[in-house]
Amino acid sequence: MRELQKHIRGGESLRESLKSKGRSRRDDLSAIKACGPGRSRNDLLPKLELVYRDPRDLVIPERNVRGMDSAQVRRVMHSIGVAGFVDHC
Repeated sequence: MRELQKHIRGGESLRESLKSKGRSRRDDLSAIKACGPGRSRNDLLPKLELVYRDPRDLVIPERNVRGMDSAQVRRVMHSIGVAGFVDHC
């Protein structure tokens, strides 16, 4: 019973497992960093380029991939009418 309480309360075994987990993560990150710059996943600030195009150059797809029913269109119109367009910049 004491051994179980030791595990639940954060005894040495929990402390040691957390230390080894942290050490393992640091080692993994060091190994990734040593491989050189690469594409990182989930980049919060990806490098984007703003491109201006003539609307006449845009190609309309042959089929509409997403269909919207009239109720959904009305909900979107109502939301835009209430909140307007928000520029997050």
